[in-house]
Amino acid sequence: MSETLFPPDRYPRLTDGLGRLAGGAGPSVLVQAEAVVALEALAHGIGRSERPVLSIESSRYGRLTSAWLRAAGARVTVLDLPDGEPADPDRVDALLRATPATAAVLLTQAEVLTGVAHPVDDIVAVAHHHGAAVAVDAVAAVGGLAAPRDADAVVIGPQKALDGPAGLSVATLSDRGWALLDRQDDTHASVLNLPYLRRAAAESAAAGTLPGTPSVPELAAAERAVAAVEAEGIEARIARHHATRAAVRAGLLAAGLTPWVADERHANPLATTVAVPPGVAAPELADRAAAVGGHWAVGDSTPRGAYLRVSHYGRHATLARALGELVALTHAAHADTGAAAEAAADAWLAAAP
Repeated sequence: MSETLFPPDRYPRLTDGLGRLAGGAGPSVLVQAEAVVALEALAHGIGRSERPVLSIESSRYGRLTSAWLRAAGARVTVLDLPDGEPADPDRVDALLRATPATAAVLLTQAEVLTGVAHPVDDIVAVAHHHGAAVAVDAVAAVGGLAAPRDADAVVIGPQKALDGPAGLSVATLSDRGWALLDRQDDTHASVLNLPYLRRAAAESAAAGTLPGTPSVPELAAAERAVAAVEAEGIEARIARHHATRAAVRAGLLAAGLTPWVADERHANPLATTVAVPPGVAAPELADRAAAVGGHWAVGDSTPRGAYLRVSHYGRHATLARALGELVALTHAAHADTGAAAEAAADAWLAAAP
């Protein structure tokens, strides 16, 4: 497709619009690839400094980040968290006291895989107290949780709560965030070089062209997603996701089932996880729920046992989705479907925007 189908002046507007949703820390870069590429690019750039960093691992994405950092040359300290356990700012503080030269803390704001949301703003405050920057993977949080305050680098993808395409992502960085990437030559062309992508986008904007060979359908879909969020209002979209979380969790508890993340404050509004009852095989329970229309997937096996997870983000952050998934799971688990539905409806009405 030709550039006339996506005028070049709309490219920086789209980048800025997504950057604002990511928290608007500073200049943003649009990466024409799924968000895992932007996350690797950020870790690669930070790792090349060979400075000490703290990586908070709360799922396989955190483990990937640690591997990228090490491969690039960073000295990595790891805070390894069991699935579903939120990061404790006091533990972060202790680790930073033990390694006072730590340049950055990297973490995921919220996990769809485990259903946990971390107290990212508290961790940012702790890290900044120790002079460390903070880089946040907010892909599974943006649109369902408030953007991180004062983070130095945030990566988002629009494919979840923003209801956008999966084939592009945005990294927004503060001055301190860009300083972490000072070992990268911004003339070296690489998708893993965010300073180069920033420079290439600026040069293309000055020339009135699009950088690289972008996918016009992806850009247009992302524009529509941003416009839809602006029309609904980001606060209203976040509130809708919170209401859906409240409904699902209330229904599980009323039916005698146990949310995997104990404290709702640390539960991701985009996905809910639930412990598999004793004596039931997780795949069997998921299959029984699927047979009546559920979308519960088997989570990882952990020392705590097994769990299932279900997503409810974007257009699916609704009471209808919550009720449908609760009916499917409680039917499969031979639990009290009526109590679950009533509690879910009450919780939704109490929390809905």
